[in-house]
Amino acid sequence: MSSASIEFTAQELMAHARASTGINFIDSEIEEPLTELLKALNAEAKLSEAGAKGITSRISRVLNNRLRMQRDFQAHPEINQILIKQPVFITSPPRTGSTKLHKLLSMSSDFRYLRCWQGQSLALRTGNRDEDIAPRIADSEAENAFFNTQSPQAKLVHEYSTFEPEEDVLIYEHFLYAHYICSFAFVPSYVQWYAQQRDVEKELAFLRQTLKYLQWQFYQEQAERWVLKAPHYNGSEDLVLKLFPDAKFVITHRDPVKSASSLPSLFASFLKAYSDADWNEVVGPMALAGLGNLAQLHLSVRESRADIPFLDISYSKLTTDIEPVIHSLYEYLDMPLKQASLQRMLDWNELNKQHKLGVHKHTLEEYSLDQETVENNLADYINRFRAYF
Repeated sequence: MSSASIEFTAQELMAHARASTGINFIDSEIEEPLTELLKALNAEAKLSEAGAKGITSRISRVLNNRLRMQRDFQAHPEINQILIKQPVFITSPPRTGSTKLHKLLSMSSDFRYLRCWQGQSLALRTGNRDEDIAPRIADSEAENAFFNTQSPQAKLVHEYSTFEPEEDVLIYEHFLYAHYICSFAFVPSYVQWYAQQRDVEKELAFLRQTLKYLQWQFYQEQAERWVLKAPHYNGSEDLVLKLFPDAKFVITHRDPVKSASSLPSLFASFLKAYSDADWNEVVGPMALAGLGNLAQLHLSVRESRADIPFLDISYSKLTTDIEPVIHSLYEYLDMPLKQASLQRMLDWNELNKQHKLGVHKHTLEEYSLDQETVENNLADYINRFRAYF
């Protein structure tokens, strides 16, 4: 099995982005992380020929969007004055039903949410809010088609669909956020480099600016509150409040013995889109380490910030008895639950039963894990939240 390389330097990719967008702006902030990422991709990721082209295309999309977004902020400084009011952050550990909860709330019509194509194509092509969005949607459809063709099993774990609600990680990809990128390419040296440089508040400031930008583009007259979701918010809730002081936090919980095999299954299927290598032995310990780290960070926040109110939700109730969960959510958010909103969510739930696209099968053993190891690594989390399993 041969490994393909990305035959461009960071400077060359940045120059191509300037040429393709017609925006002659030096995006100096991205050059160092891009250089480190390319180094890791070529040294560690074992990209297939198609994967190297696919990753290059993703990087080019990110660079183009960043330039266009900076152009629009320069042309419209009033965007900075837009307020992000009372956002709802779903801060669950991965593979605990948070995607279901995110999509459920998005379907209520009571929240703003990020559509997949908007996350992949953040920026206006022309700088004009009246532009035709069809080319942006078409690019999203092409990227999702490539991904689904390269890794058809991935949709059983997490389906990328152009118009569906999607995680905020699509925004963070434009920050070259390592903990998202490592889901698609095995780049441990880049993850380590990023962790050493990481500034969570800077990441959240980028999220806030991007939400303002999206709000300016699309959401002038719609519901005011965003519903936001990404696994890496778990354990960073105290920092989220620094940037979003009126945020509310919802967190789903599931037996980690089950999520600890589901997460490496996600990694393996996502990596398959860009690499022909077998990563099963690697992704199990990687996933468990990630789950353990998030759990300890979150428990630390709970211990040090008793003033932060969380709404804890059981995975089993979310998947078997949805209506009381909805009522408790709206009560916690201090929002009236309109009958029409409730019905939209119940209808969506009925049409999107678990295993709709097929059964997602996974075991600990196929990813070099076992129940005792998982329980030992996550003992504190299990003891704290066992009642919600």
